[in-house]
Amino acid sequence: MKRTLNLLTLFTIAFVLTLGINTLYAGQGPGHGTHMMGPGGDDDGPCMMMDRDQLNQVGLTTDQKAKIEALNSENQKATITKQSEMKVLRVDLKTEMDKDTIDIAKISELADKISKARAELTKMKIMHAAQVANIMTKEQRTQLGQLRVERRQMMMERFKGKPGKDHMKEKE
Repeated sequence: MKRTLNLLTLFTIAFVLTLGINTLYAGQGPGHGTHMMGPGGDDDGPCMMMDRDQLNQVGLTTDQKAKIEALNSENQKATITKQSEMKVLRVDLKTEMDKDTIDIAKISELADKISKARAELTKMKIMHAAQVANIMTKEQRTQLGQLRVERRQMMMERFKGKPGKDHMKEKE
């Protein structure tokens, strides 16, 4: 019975450590940073920030441009604040993970806070995209979608045959 309890404790600690380490490094690879794309690093869906060149091509009015610029500015500030909060939480998690005696409850609490902050950041990006879309007409949104598809195809052609995500999949 005691051996079973010890094994169970060991596996629980290993699981929490793995969770903590994964959370610590989550969002630090390609597709996670201050750039044009959303949380997953792809521009499928509404999370892609509005590209100024593309917005100019859809014929926005001066009023639409001003509203979108104001939204973009506020969104950037909120995003920077949330990303900073997440970085501080990751430092706290790393500090806890480096201690001689690891406080599982504290690790769990920090992992939950990091997950919540990531979810809030994702929601902020989605809501921003929805607010910008509400400023645009249906025709402008359709044209913007077409411009994104064209840009994606152009980028795929430019990097065709070069190492990257798709190239790595072919080798597997």
